[in-house]
Amino acid sequence: MRSHLRHLGPVALIIVLLIGVVPAATAAEIDTSTAAMRAAEIHALDLTNAQRTRRGLVKLRLDARLSELARDRAQYMAQSGQFSHTQSNGTDVFDMIDSANITWYAAGEIIAWNTAGPLDYSAEFAVDGWMGSPSHKAIVLSSLYNYVGFGLAISPETGKRFWAGVYMKGPDRTGAWAKIDNIVSPTNCFLIVFDN
Repeated sequence: MRSHLRHLGPVALIIVLLIGVVPAATAAEIDTSTAAMRAAEIHALDLTNAQRTRRGLVKLRLDARLSELARDRAQYMAQSGQFSHTQSNGTDVFDMIDSANITWYAAGEIIAWNTAGPLDYSAEFAVDGWMGSPSHKAIVLSSLYNYVGFGLAISPETGKRFWAGVYMKGPDRTGAWAKIDNIVSPTNCFLIVFDN
C-alpha cells in the first residue's frame, strides 16, 4: 500500500510559509511608536537569549551602540528597499563599527524582513527565520560573541519590517562583581569570590 503522507510535505510547507508571510497590517492597526519598536527589539533579544540558554550558552548582553547601528541598518533597508549586508555606497556593518570607534575583536550581522502584523510577532518570525538558516543560526548560537544589538524599521511604502542584528565580541564592559560568604572560623574572616 502506498503512503500519501509524502504528498502532504510540500502542502504543509506551503501552508507554513503562507502563515508566516501574512499581509502587512496598516499603520492604524498596529502601534509603531518608538516605544513599541524598542519593545520589539528587546523581544528579539529575549528570544535570542532563550535559544542560547536552551543550549547551555550564556546570554548576550545588550549594547546600546550596536542597537543604534542595527537600527541604522534596518532603516537604510526600509528606506531604500535594498535587502543586503552591503549598502549601495559599499559600507557594511564592519565599516560602521569602525566609524563608531567601537573596539571589537569579531562581529557579525544577520538581517531579515517580514510582513508580520504585530511587532512582537515580527520579532518572533525574524528569530525563527534566523534559527531555520544554518549560517544565521551559527551567528545566533556562536560562543564567540558577548554583545548584541537589534534594530527594527518599517518601510512606509510596503509595510515590510526590516530587522538587523549586530553581534560583537568586544572588551567586557560589565566589570567584575564580588560575592562575600561569611566563613565561620575563630577569626571570623570573610572570603571574597570574584565571578566574571
